[in-house]
Amino acid sequence: MNMFSDKRFLKRFLSGFIACICVSALIAGIPKLVQAHFYSVSSNDYTQSTSVQDTSRTNNQSRSGDGNIFDPDLTNFFISLTTPDKEFITKVAQNDITETKMSQLLLQRSKNKAVTDFAQKMIKEHTDSNKELMDIANSKGFKLLNDISSDDKSLLDNFRLLDRQSFNRAYMQVQVQSHSKIQAEIQKYLEQGQDASLKAFADKILPVIAEHLQMAQKIVARL
Repeated sequence: MNMFSDKRFLKRFLSGFIACICVSALIAGIPKLVQAHFYSVSSNDYTQSTSVQDTSRTNNQSRSGDGNIFDPDLTNFFISLTTPDKEFITKVAQNDITETKMSQLLLQRSKNKAVTDFAQKMIKEHTDSNKELMDIANSKGFKLLNDISSDDKSLLDNFRLLDRQSFNRAYMQVQVQSHSKIQAEIQKYLEQGQDASLKAFADKILPVIAEHLQMAQKIVARL
């Protein structure tokens, strides 16, 4: 082998050797490159995902008048009504409406001042009670029909058939019975109810109902 052949052989050998080293280094570095890329992509995805979630959450949130932020999802959870809550609202609302309509009918038929004064008080205070209760129900998404039960409708129809003398006593006797019954319902809800706003309402109207009951009992005793 001459000198030129030896140089060409050495050159090919060194070139091949260097190429092998480069390939080996590249192969060894691939896992690190992939890992670095994966970490970068994962970090970006997490950042973007968090950003989207935060943006979505912010968009779904509402501000109160004092600047506090409330999450509607959480709010809906806390304001959901149970069956006892709905039954309480329905019974009290129907009682309010029946008391108002019956008292309005009484004013058309009676000349007894004690009875008519009582009826006027019933109209005002049961109308106020019903409005407050309807506001609570609406705020919680509970749609309540502004009407009375079929039994109460029948009761009103029967009252229209009475003469004036009988009407006064019958009206006041029904007032004693209805206020006694609704008083028991309110006390029961205060003991077993869970909704804070409804319990506050019940606590507020209980002494009002007790006053109505006492007044009705006294008027019945004098008739």
